[in-house]
Amino acid sequence: MRNIANPTANLFFKKALTLLLISTVGFQLSSCSSEQNSPQQKTKNIAELIPNIWYKYADGKNTDWQRVRHGGVAFDHKRQKIYFFGSDTHDTTPYNLDNTIHEFDIHTKEWSRHYPPAPLSTYRTDKNGYAIAGLTNIQPWAMHSFDNILYDPTLDAIVLTAVPRHNKLAQEAVPAVKQHPTWLYDLKTRQWYIMKNSAQPNPTFFAAASAYDSHRDTLVAYSKYGLWEIGPDRQVWRQATKEKHHEIHFSMEYDTSNQLFAVFGDYRGSSDIWLYYPGLLPGTPGQWSKKTPEGERLPYSEHYPVAYDSKRGLFLLVVNNQFIDTKSKRKSSVDAALTFTYNAKTNKLVQLTQTSLDPIQMNYNMIYSEFYDAFFLITGSDKQPLTIWILKLGN
Repeated sequence: MRNIANPTANLFFKKALTLLLISTVGFQLSSCSSEQNSPQQKTKNIAELIPNIWYKYADGKNTDWQRVRHGGVAFDHKRQKIYFFGSDTHDTTPYNLDNTIHEFDIHTKEWSRHYPPAPLSTYRTDKNGYAIAGLTNIQPWAMHSFDNILYDPTLDAIVLTAVPRHNKLAQEAVPAVKQHPTWLYDLKTRQWYIMKNSAQPNPTFFAAASAYDSHRDTLVAYSKYGLWEIGPDRQVWRQATKEKHHEIHFSMEYDTSNQLFAVFGDYRGSSDIWLYYPGLLPGTPGQWSKKTPEGERLPYSEHYPVAYDSKRGLFLLVVNNQFIDTKSKRKSSVDAALTFTYNAKTNKLVQLTQTSLDPIQMNYNMIYSEFYDAFFLITGSDKQPLTIWILKLGN
């Protein structure tokens, strides 16, 4: 039973329990391939990790699923689970119609699937013209999700704001679709629901980004058409601003320390970072600010994983080491993915020189766990095995 009368005792108990759980999660970890990092292979558990080095945490040996480039993740910090949703509906063989939730349990290091993918024969529209799929329960179509997926702690649900614009097979099979909704996936019932949006037309969020504002209890989605918000009532998307500075293929994360959103990358390639300071109330205009980071030089890139460390007030970026010459405009070759921290308050970018990874393809699959005080990055593609990496920042 929760002890409301003694909050200090509760805090002590919570910290003690956290340390106990972390220290008892024993597993072998191997650092990323580098001769200078070989001694770190002796590390046994998360509490002993040497800071600022990527370690291999788990793989996909116990699952037949393979991460695809266009999928995104939502992180459930209550259960310490990562949920992946997304498919590569380009011209693949066989055609990728994966519209299930793939779950990774950080505690057990196990992958599981919530339900079977829906056959194309179940793709249809409902009475309101929304695109739906599934037999017993409705499901969203298979689609690219990019950074258009998040965890809503208020609803205890996954919110999917993406639209299946590149699922040509489904579009040909069901040409009468009027609109694609925002989807809610209830984690208690494991069922999908359509967010009604007060009967208003849904905004189009394709290859865009969404994030949760914990201070205003507000869902925020940003696309090349502007920025929309849903407040605590969860009733309707309201456009806060039409101002935009990105096209597609970017990431957006919320900075809880400074109460702002940071947007990274862009389809055209970018070395700048844009900060958005939201309005006081959901749906009211905020202010954009363009930042060229001080310190290290940010690679010229797009669609790379970003997560926010709520304890240190830092973003972690994993970016392919591609730079562009300002005079010749030529791009350098890529042979590794570099890791950086970014402080929005000081506008300082710092490279973690002790570690690097193999080049990453399109990736929106990194989260920060405050419970473990660690970042978890999912990599893999049709040419690379499914791998989960872990990194702890130094104090």
